[in-house]
Amino acid sequence: MDYQLSEQDYQKLRQLQKNTKLSRRRYRKVTVLVMLHQGFSVSMVQAALGLDDNTVRRYWDGYQDKGIDTYLADHYVPYTGKLIEEQEEGLAGHLDENLYLDVKPIIAYVKERYGVLYSESGMRDLLHRIGFTYKQTKAVPVRFP
Repeated sequence: MDYQLSEQDYQKLRQLQKNTKLSRRRYRKVTVLVMLHQGFSVSMVQAALGLDDNTVRRYWDGYQDKGIDTYLADHYVPYTGKLIEEQEEGLAGHLDENLYLDVKPIIAYVKERYGVLYSESGMRDLLHRIGFTYKQTKAVPVRFP
């Protein structure tokens, strides 16, 4: 298959590759198109970038169907969580003052206080994101006088 870009698109993609603020996902899409244009085979691109051949072909087909600007438009919205920032700060303050040995009572507290239900794994992810970690308690032998 002939993977040739217009000179204008190729120059635009090369400029985008030099942009340090480009997201990893967009950089990968740009690099796939540039490598195909430069004559690399699909198997070489997939090996170099760690993608499967269907992804490489899908990137090229997306460029062909949509054009360069529409194809590279990034409509990705990252997950921001169920709690708003003030609620996360309130939870962090509560956890600084109270000790919990398990996430289940924290889930119950958040449900009661904010009306938001978390799964155990979701609560663990939230706790890690706001800077809390779990440390296993250790048994300490008692000395007799």
